[in-house]
Amino acid sequence: MSEEQEPRPRPTRAALHLPRRICNALDRDGLRTIDQLLQVDREHLRTLPGLGPGSVTEIEVALALYGLALKDGGPNE
Repeated sequence: MSEEQEPRPRPTRAALHLPRRICNALDRDGLRTIDQLLQVDREHLRTLPGLGPGSVTEIEVALALYGLALKDGGPNE
């Protein structure tokens, strides 16, 4: 048996337990999966109607619980 651990499957977006208002804003932008969410940066999320800095932080904290993070937005972050 191999000593390497198999990669952990990604959680579903529902597993992040984000508030409904955040989920609605993500849905309106077509960000329905974790993989889609991981392809955007903070700046993109801040442009979405209904998401402010606090909402973006909530998303980042929820992702961090699974060892995940938003896409790096570059040096201006």
